[in-house]
Amino acid sequence: MGTLAEQWIEEGIEKGKVQGLEKGLEQGKADTFLRLARLKFGELPEQRIDAVRAATVAQLDQWLDALLVADTLDDIFNMGLPG
Repeated sequence: MGTLAEQWIEEGIEKGKVQGLEKGLEQGKADTFLRLARLKFGELPEQRIDAVRAATVAQLDQWLDALLVADTLDDIFNMGLPG
């Protein structure tokens, strides 16, 4: 068993790993959404790209689902989704 300081350091490292994984998942979903949206609708407005980059994983999941049935890019963001 290490010192209290060593335990705190270990806890900090573990917390950082979890946060890093969450951020990576979020970034990956945003990249996937943007790629698929560009394939379907063409170049995206900067405002929409910014919104996607700022979205939560839950929002991104909803938007990815909506992307399959949406007729326009605006439909995706106007489907009663949070944000």
